[in-house]
Amino acid sequence: NNMGNVAKYGIYNLGTQKFIGIFGQYKGGGGGGTPFANKYSLNFDGVDDYVDVGVITEINSASVLTFSFWGKKPISTNYLGIGSLITGTNGIWLSWWSDGNVYFAPRNGAYSNASFALAHDTNWHHFAGVYDGSIITTDRCILYVDGVKVASSLSGVPTSLSATAGNNFQIGAQNGAYFTGGNIDEVAVFNTAKTGLEITDIYNSGTPTDLSALAGLTNWYRNGDNG
Repeated sequence: NNMGNVAKYGIYNLGTQKFIGIFGQYKGGGGGGTPFANKYSLNFDGVDDYVDVGVITEINSASVLTFSFWGKKPISTNYLGIGSLITGTNGIWLSWWSDGNVYFAPRNGAYSNASFALAHDTNWHHFAGVYDGSIITTDRCILYVDGVKVASSLSGVPTSLSATAGNNFQIGAQNGAYFTGGNIDEVAVFNTAKTGLEITDIYNSGTPTDLSALAGLTNWYRNGDNG
């Protein structure tokens, strides 16, 4: 389960230290006071590496959420994802699946997701999912890739998530399976439904940016760049 800390400009291998000292989290309110920098990400081996965040209470019973992260994978059939999978019909997750599709899946009692077939390359991509259970159109569940709205869905998408939907949040796996083979960075959870313009700002023309002042930010995992 060794977890390396991978810089975008080189590799720093922590060996058996796994998550110690590399997993920075911003949890709501206030600011860092240090200049924003993005040099590192977490590299997952696709075998058994993942970060077990545990419970994110803001997800439980939520009717509005936004997920955001950066990722890349070297092989098209690898998994790449984040989220809280309780059962196949309970939870919420955002992933670039082994079948080549990107899925954003808020679920509570039914199979539901917005999906998009993303042609594989080895470049960094930004993924975002916006969920708003109050909306009665397909915009209840929206998927963005690299700042662009690529899919949306209403079918089966719940008006709210279950009271346990956020109890198993993982970075690099889903419920201890479907392990990521690749890099994940700048994982963020918001308790608001970000607009298309806000997602474009987060994408920032392909350069990760400081999220600390954005409304509704509840959890931000820097994955090496402690913030």
